[in-house]
Amino acid sequence: MNFKIYVQYIYSHVFKERNNCPVDKGIFQFYDDLFRIYGTEIDFTPLLKGNNNSFINMSDLLISKLIKSKGTTYLNPDLLIIAYSTPDINPANSTTSYLNYRYKWTAQAFGVTNQGAFSPFTSFEIIANYFSCSNFKQALLILLEQNTFPRMKLEEEIINQDFGCILLLTKDSSPIRLLHIQNESIKTIRNSVIDIEFLLDKYSISNETINVVTNNNELFKRLGIQNVILHNNFTCLTPFFEFCKYSNSNSSIKHFLIHFQDESQSSVLLFEKS
Repeated sequence: MNFKIYVQYIYSHVFKERNNCPVDKGIFQFYDDLFRIYGTEIDFTPLLKGNNNSFINMSDLLISKLIKSKGTTYLNPDLLIIAYSTPDINPANSTTSYLNYRYKWTAQAFGVTNQGAFSPFTSFEIIANYFSCSNFKQALLILLEQNTFPRMKLEEEIINQDFGCILLLTKDSSPIRLLHIQNESIKTIRNSVIDIEFLLDKYSISNETINVVTNNNELFKRLGIQNVILHNNFTCLTPFFEFCKYSNSNSSIKHFLIHFQDESQSSVLLFEKS
């Protein structure tokens, strides 16, 4: 795939404050009706005690930071994607439609979900396809997770806070460029090692000039890469907090790789800093 994608802006935020707006009672009825037919017990405690941050509220704050940095004139996305692992607190919300309406955009807008931690990888692949096959020049990608939602009882909490990350991606040159996207099915761990080795060789990347965020530390140990951050959370956002810190730092490390793998799929994003 022939594409040019540059990161013009990236910002991440942890939403620690509670939104005191009351929860719509219709949400309780919606989930109760939805899960009753499956005989599934739903725990509404998080809905009553959580921070109650909706994707609309979270997106508004992230976009306000972007507008403060870039201004409203520059920001005119052709493509708007909301990607997440956990659902919005209110299933009646259509976040992308709201954002298009509020900011007077005409972006092609949709959400990417039901893929767990793979949703950002799919989103980048979608953006790359649009950039390579159309006249789209600007994409706004918003990654969101929130823990205020009713769910099946779990042995442990998977997500313990609300957080978000916003990326403005364009064809215009900037210091950080997306070099490579890889989403594929795998059969063995060794297949993944071969793919990563090929990737490093293809772009002439040495072990000392790359940072890695992965959920498979052993994979990169075999390759002798030392700058590895391990994340075991299924949420899609953990690696992008690290990428945000890297992007906004003066690090001399030239490459940043985000990797996530489960028993059936392996995905990679490789960025280069000039």
